[in-house]
Amino acid sequence: MHLHWLSAYDPDQHGSAPFGWHRDFADARNRLHDWVATSGTRLERDRPTRQTAWPGEPPGDPVEEIEITNRNDDFIGFVIDDVERRRAGEDGPT
Repeated sequence: MHLHWLSAYDPDQHGSAPFGWHRDFADARNRLHDWVATSGTRLERDRPTRQTAWPGEPPGDPVEEIEITNRNDDFIGFVIDDVERRRAGEDGPT
């Protein structure tokens, strides 16, 4: 969307190009809203995205929500864990 915006608002672009950007942005915003609603993530809780089993497949594991009591601490912990995981991957065999 950022590159689309840059193109739409370029001084050499047609004067109606921003209208196209706003239309596409509204469509993208609606799709993002639907995807977030499907994932189940909210400000105070999170859960893995639900997976539907195909006919004949065994049902998936039950999905449990995780309460988020301190979003800032949770994010910092996630970043620290991710950095450590990436460092361990860099130190591994090549």
